[in-house]
Amino acid sequence: MSATGRAIAGLAGILLLVLPVLWQLDPGRVISSWINLEQFATAELTLALLYLFSSRFGAGQSRARNAVLLVASAAAVVIGVLLVRHYGSAMAHFILPTTGNIALSLALAVLTLTACWMASGKHFVILIGLFLTLGYTAQFIGGAIAAPPISAERYAVYLTFGGEGFLGNALRVISQIVVVFIGFGVVANLIGATGVIEKIAMLATRKSRGAAIKVAVLSSALFGTISGSATSNVMTSGTFSITSMRRLGLTSAQAGGVEAVASTLGQVIPPIMGAAAFLMADFTGLSYLTIAAAATLPAIFCVLVLFLNADRMARSVKAAETAPEYTGHGLTRRDLLYLLPVVGIFATLVMRPDKVGMAGVVGMGLCIVAGLLRNGVAETLDSFRALPARSGRAIANLVVTASALGCIIAVLAITGFDVLLSMKIGQLGEANLFLSLLLCALAAVILGTGMATSGVYIVVAIMLAPGLVNLGIPVLAAHMFVFYFAVISMITPPVAFAVLAASGLSGAGFYRTAFAALRFGWILFVMPFLIVYFPGLLLLGTTVEILQDLVTVVAIGIAISLFSSVPGLLSRARHRNDLVSQTDIARAPGHSDEVG
Repeated sequence: MSATGRAIAGLAGILLLVLPVLWQLDPGRVISSWINLEQFATAELTLALLYLFSSRFGAGQSRARNAVLLVASAAAVVIGVLLVRHYGSAMAHFILPTTGNIALSLALAVLTLTACWMASGKHFVILIGLFLTLGYTAQFIGGAIAAPPISAERYAVYLTFGGEGFLGNALRVISQIVVVFIGFGVVANLIGATGVIEKIAMLATRKSRGAAIKVAVLSSALFGTISGSATSNVMTSGTFSITSMRRLGLTSAQAGGVEAVASTLGQVIPPIMGAAAFLMADFTGLSYLTIAAAATLPAIFCVLVLFLNADRMARSVKAAETAPEYTGHGLTRRDLLYLLPVVGIFATLVMRPDKVGMAGVVGMGLCIVAGLLRNGVAETLDSFRALPARSGRAIANLVVTASALGCIIAVLAITGFDVLLSMKIGQLGEANLFLSLLLCALAAVILGTGMATSGVYIVVAIMLAPGLVNLGIPVLAAHMFVFYFAVISMITPPVAFAVLAASGLSGAGFYRTAFAALRFGWILFVMPFLIVYFPGLLLLGTTVEILQDLVTVVAIGIAISLFSSVPGLLSRARHRNDLVSQTDIARAPGHSDEVG
């Protein structure tokens, strides 16, 4: 990256985090009286576009490429300024398909989709392109999915100024709340909190069979709760966990598969759940604490099952009997300082459940305090040199993705396709609930391909959850069901980005790693169905109903565990019989091992 590009990207990266923090703090409501929510979200998108384009400037790149990036960066700033001025004027309430508005809408669409290609890859952009095409052509299809007629000019303007679309609710929710928690995860990583997470995981599992596997599960899951991305979690914790598991005796594919599953598991573990818990609270109308409490038991069951799988996997490798010793130091009082941010977040949410974004700001501030107290001023300041790049990359990718996801919401609103899908799911469910759930699961996996946790949930919550609710499934259970399946698209071929990242670290083939991940993480595919059929897992129902559901699920788990262990028991029994037979033959009169 050139010096100019680094400077511009660094400034944009800092502002991407600082602006939402200031928006949450807003002493005396000074900021909110100066700019409205639409202007704030537009400014955040402008900074994200500026970061993504300017960060690609490179001294070794061709002049043509750098010129294009420079023009794109300048265009993003100009468009952002025009849109901010528009939303601050009285004309914001009167949207007409004028030449200026059409040009502004098309330019924003091109820049945002280009940035999405850089941030999320071609598969995501193709998905958005298909939805945009559907939004306009649905009026010509006829039949059940026929949409009201709309001109191309009005359609283009609608996608920017229509309340949804590139500047819609998805961008506003992400910019206000989720970005703050992404920043919290970045700051926690910079001050060394993830190292303490790894230490806790090692200390908790060091004396058990398959310790390296359980360390990977526990540490990746704990870090994944705040990382917001299964892929980035793999790249962080996988660098040490995959090596440890290979030393234990696992193949490269097995080690990569375990890491991919563990990193994905972190996205469904409270308290933060990759920031999806806050979005779920917004969609369901339930409090954040209700969401976090409901997600706790399913997460615990998933971790326990993965631990049992780790034991089973460890028995199958030669080095299983000698778990690697933890040679590091135990937890110190200074390490416990890293608990301050977590305590601060929970305390803020308990006292002010309506101030979810503020809880993230408090956690971020306490991270800085913990870093200063534990590591000193000099070391903490040195670690924060990477903040512009870390926060800029994580936040910019998420913001442009949220902007593009707003187009899906806009298309569903203008075509009524979301209502139709809910009706079809309901009709299928009347005949067979299980088939309806399978359809939703498949759709969630497909829709979740290649997207971060927060973006995935926005899509499935709008498209799939209402259909399940219409079947009589509790709102929270319906949202948890589609959320689980959307998240585990990260380990489900053919894309499976978490598996792709893990296979790159382990050196194993992609599909071998994917098969190992599916085999190790099967509970993640079963748990959503258990949630629907036994809603007591989410603490829904009376005390008696909750206990009945828990007992039933535990009994099912024991039965599955016993059934799956039968082949291993039979194999070991045959092995012992073979050894006994060989011993009897060796002791038989006249038997000799000598070769004549």
